[in-house]
Amino acid sequence: MTEPSSPNTPPPQGGNPRAEPPIFNLPPIVTWVVAANVLVHVGRMFLSYPAQEWLFRTFAYMPARYTGEGALAADPVAAIISPIGYTLLHADFMHLFMNMSFFMAFGSVVARRMGELKFLLLYALTAIAGVLTLQVLNSESTAIVIGASGAVSGMVGAVAAVALKPRPDRLPPPRPFNDPRNAAVFIMVWIGLTVVVGVLPGALFGVEGRIAWESHLGGFILGFILMPMLEKRLPTR
Repeated sequence: MTEPSSPNTPPPQGGNPRAEPPIFNLPPIVTWVVAANVLVHVGRMFLSYPAQEWLFRTFAYMPARYTGEGALAADPVAAIISPIGYTLLHADFMHLFMNMSFFMAFGSVVARRMGELKFLLLYALTAIAGVLTLQVLNSESTAIVIGASGAVSGMVGAVAAVALKPRPDRLPPPRPFNDPRNAAVFIMVWIGLTVVVGVLPGALFGVEGRIAWESHLGGFILGFILMPMLEKRLPTR
């Protein structure tokens, strides 16, 4: 992988300043996020059982931690860390692979349209939006939530926003989302699949428990809303 050139760098003579970079030419910030997820997943395999138990207890999100008398006081560190920390934990390598594959595809499109700090802000806010949606709908649940899919869904929502309403002062939508009709169909299909997958038993997908569709939906919606505010404009001639 090579570092992509800055979108403000003048293209070579005869080049297209709006050409979409290759999808596997990952922006550095995307590479760093993927590396962090992989390192945490591999690293915890070398931890003792008590250490892994502490890691999940502190970083995994659990709605019941925020309800009930004295619930927050029981573990205030986990209450602060887990709304974002849960994104670094994955059930197994397949869970990690699926999340990171979608993240590299959609997150790369988003990262090329904003600075690294804004990208990390979007990633964090959509991760929080995912568990807040889960919290509202399942506030008493003691099941833990792990995985980056809330933030990944935020990246998908951000791309959907770019595709649904292209703007002349922004980078064009990537193929095949450069047609708003395709974008509209994609949004409906994504939301439909999110709900259906959440209703079905997790065992059908090799998941213990169930898939937290609420987290996916919350991340997607906030990513869709925030993208137009965070996306940078093209330099004017």
